[in-house]
Amino acid sequence: MRGWLSLPVLDSVTGEIMGVMSPRQGLVTNMGVILSHEGGSDFTFRDENGVLVRHPNARPFVREEDARRFGFAGSPYLMPAAVAV
Repeated sequence: MRGWLSLPVLDSVTGEIMGVMSPRQGLVTNMGVILSHEGGSDFTFRDENGVLVRHPNARPFVREEDARRFGFAGSPYLMPAAVAV
């Protein structure tokens, strides 16, 4: 389940959720660029046509390449478990 102030980050290749990050002004999402965030799921976006839209119940996601521009550090591979000898 997503945290209160977190957006899922989708893998650019598979489309699977690879982590979560906090919403930030200027972050590109599937709903447009975040202009403001009022807490919960109340967002204002600018879409690709420059239209400003306010969504009181938005559930946007972020693609990996856009998240990395904002310092997102997902786990690109699984760490092997330690082997007991």
